[in-house]
Amino acid sequence: MHTFNIYGADVALLVTTGRSTGPARQVTRQCRIALVDRPAGVVSAVLSDRARR
Repeated sequence: MHTFNIYGADVALLVTTGRSTGPARQVTRQCRIALVDRPAGVVSAVLSDRARR
Protein backbone atom coordinates (compact mmCIF):
# COMPACT_ATOMS: atom_id res chain seq x y z
CA MET A 1 0.00 0.00 0.00
CA HIS A 2 1.22 3.48 -0.84
CA THR A 3 1.52 6.16 1.78
CA PHE A 4 -0.14 9.48 1.00
CA ASN A 5 0.27 12.73 2.87
CA ILE A 6 -1.69 15.93 2.38
CA TYR A 7 -0.16 19.15 3.70
CA GLY A 8 -1.79 22.55 3.87
CA ALA A 9 -4.81 21.71 1.73
CA ASP A 10 -7.92 23.85 2.12
CA VAL A 11 -9.95 21.14 0.39
CA ALA A 12 -8.85 17.53 -0.05
CA LEU A 13 -11.10 15.22 -2.03
CA LEU A 14 -10.94 12.02 -4.00
CA VAL A 15 -13.58 12.41 -6.69
CA THR A 16 -15.25 9.74 -8.77
CA THR A 17 -18.04 9.95 -11.32
CA GLY A 18 -18.79 6.26 -11.03
CA ARG A 19 -18.74 3.75 -8.26
CA SER A 20 -15.94 4.12 -5.76
CA THR A 21 -13.59 1.16 -5.58
CA GLY A 22 -12.18 -0.56 -2.52
CA PRO A 23 -8.74 1.02 -3.06
CA ALA A 24 -10.33 4.49 -3.36
CA ARG A 25 -12.18 4.03 -0.07
CA GLN A 26 -8.99 2.76 1.53
CA VAL A 27 -7.01 5.83 0.43
CA THR A 28 -9.66 8.24 1.71
CA ARG A 29 -9.73 6.52 5.09
CA GLN A 30 -5.94 6.49 5.31
CA CYS A 31 -5.65 10.18 4.34
CA ARG A 32 -8.75 11.24 6.31
CA ILE A 33 -10.24 13.00 3.30
CA ALA A 34 -13.68 13.06 1.73
CA LEU A 35 -14.67 10.63 -1.01
CA VAL A 36 -17.15 12.28 -3.37
CA ASP A 37 -19.10 9.93 -5.60
CA ARG A 38 -21.41 12.22 -7.57
CA PRO A 39 -22.21 13.22 -11.17
CA ALA A 40 -19.40 15.27 -12.73
CA GLY A 41 -20.92 18.78 -12.42
CA VAL A 42 -21.70 18.55 -8.71
CA VAL A 43 -18.10 18.60 -7.50
CA SER A 44 -17.15 21.77 -9.38
CA ALA A 45 -20.21 23.49 -7.89
CA VAL A 46 -19.15 22.48 -4.37
CA LEU A 47 -15.59 23.70 -4.91
CA SER A 48 -16.82 27.00 -6.39
CA ASP A 49 -19.03 27.52 -3.36
CA ARG A 50 -16.08 26.92 -1.01
CA ALA A 51 -13.92 29.41 -2.94
CA ARG A 52 -16.55 32.14 -2.47
CA ARG A 53 -16.48 31.79 1.34
